[in-house]
Amino acid sequence: MSTWFITGCSTGLGRHFAQTVLERGHNAVVTARNPEKIDDFVAIYPNTALALALDVTNKQQVQKTVQAAQARFGAIDVLLNNPDTVIALP
Repeated sequence: MSTWFITGCSTGLGRHFAQTVLERGHNAVVTARNPEKIDDFVAIYPNTALALALDVTNKQQVQKTVQAAQARFGAIDVLLNNPDTVIALP
């Protein structure tokens, strides 16, 4: 089982990837600017999904989100960054 960190999961490609990753039994850190739009992942996959608020233009928030992901799942194995987003990992 690997741990995925996926940006922009509220709609479109990010949401589709998150759903697929979770359905296949992997851990997924699902992120969106508005976490209420991704809470359904945690309701369906409480042991393998972690929904976090993330504005990828906010470096401090990126750092906190990565730290929360590592605290929950350990290492991040796969970073799936949507094409329209820019992320700077610490």
